Amino acid sequence: MKKSIIKIACLFTVCGLLLCGPQVSAESSNTFTDQIITYEKAGGSTVKVIQCSEKTTSVKIPEEIDGYKVTAIGEKAFADCTSLKEVSLPDSITNMGSAAFYGCTALENVRFTGGVDAVPEQTFYGCTSLKNVELPPSVKTIYSYAFAYCLDFSEFRLPSTVENIGLGAFYCSQLSDDFEIPEGVLNIEDMAFYSCAGMERVSLPKSLKNMSAYAFFACTDLMEFNTAEGCKYTANDGILYLNDGAELVLCPSAKELGNFKLPESVKVIDDGAFFANTSLTGIEFGSNVTSIGEGAFSNCTALESLDIPGNITDIPSNGFTDCGSLWRVTLRDGVKSIGRYAFFNCRQLKSIELPDSVSSIGEYALGYYETETGDSGDDEKQTVKMEDFEITGGSGTAVEEYRRELDSSDSNIVIIIIIICISAVVIAVVSILIYKTIGNKKSDELKDEENISHNEDDEEMDDTPEETDEFREDGEEQ
Repeated sequence: MKKSIIKIACLFTVCGLLLCGPQVSAESSNTFTDQIITYEKAGGSTVKVIQCSEKTTSVKIPEEIDGYKVTAIGEKAFADCTSLKEVSLPDSITNMGSAAFYGCTALENVRFTGGVDAVPEQTFYGCTSLKNVELPPSVKTIYSYAFAYCLDFSEFRLPSTVENIGLGAFYCSQLSDDFEIPEGVLNIEDMAFYSCAGMERVSLPKSLKNMSAYAFFACTDLMEFNTAEGCKYTANDGILYLNDGAELVLCPSAKELGNFKLPESVKVIDDGAFFANTSLTGIEFGSNVTSIGEGAFSNCTALESLDIPGNITDIPSNGFTDCGSLWRVTLRDGVKSIGRYAFFNCRQLKSIELPDSVSSIGEYALGYYETETGDSGDDEKQTVKMEDFEITGGSGTAVEEYRRELDSSDSNIVIIIIIICISAVVIAVVSILIYKTIGNKKSDELKDEENISHNEDDEEMDDTPEETDEFREDGEEQ
């Protein structure tokens, strides 16, 4: 009787736990799930989210589950959940792993209310439908590629607590036309806003201390910069300068320029300063500019002519690469070096006259271009010498060597053609000789076979009379 009562009591206890307890199922001693989210025990009475069901469209993460406080989102916890559209994170979340929402292509809205102090690297990388993320005021750093390839992100606004914007943080994303970097931001790293579409005007705060020259590189819709009073950077007619105008940092790609005359204050033009400005047709450097950065005028497809004064002693690598309309370049005495790929792929530039001061010419600096596809029709591009490119003037060893290199390219082509022709003739002659040899051998073999056949016939003829005589003799004896 006692045993029966104990069994009934145990049964009721189990049923009570199943009905009243949280609906979770154990996967291992360290993880459990509520059928949508999988949790992992993180020590003490805390857990972190490590996985989400791929078919889930909306998630609201609880502050507590089964007696455990939810304090973290694990690395790649929601990665590639392509049905997920919205997520709400509780105040209890204080830590998040990298790439947490990587590739969630349907995700539109995310709301943080917790105490995370950073958006880790690649957190929302490739979230192409993401419209807005409400970041908590505790966020101070946005790490590398956190919002890369967010193609519909025009509603997003940076919170005023952000201090650091990392490498490629908004790489190739669509942002609002008037984008404000809020007061409080101290550093903007390389490529932070690389090729961000839709961004037409950018405002920089007084607090900004350091910004990479490539921070807003290739933003083809950008027309102007504005700067707060007291900012170390200054904007003059929408162009960004440093050091009281002595250093030109960046000219917006979409700014209308035509034939542009640099201010007299400018001494240095930074790397990529005029990159991909498609309205620049000419530039007047003036007598104070002494330095041009790498790629400063690369991809300026409307640039037609240049007159580079002697006070600019070095033309940098990739300085004027891919300037497809450039047909005339004048180099004044004083220019000493022409960097690698300086005028590469400038297909309208057919000739150039060099001053005697030039003592160094880099690889593929002049007279070379890039094919659209390889000879076999694949996507691999090839570097090709321009036909009849002419270098005049110049007397230094470097100039002569470069000129010989261009000439040797033509000679090499001729030599290759001759070698191919000779090879074809040799192959044809050898083929004929082989054919004749095989033919003669077959002919000899046929003759030998005929001779053998004739000999066999003769032997048979010789054998037949003897047999007949024997038969005759046998007959006479009979």
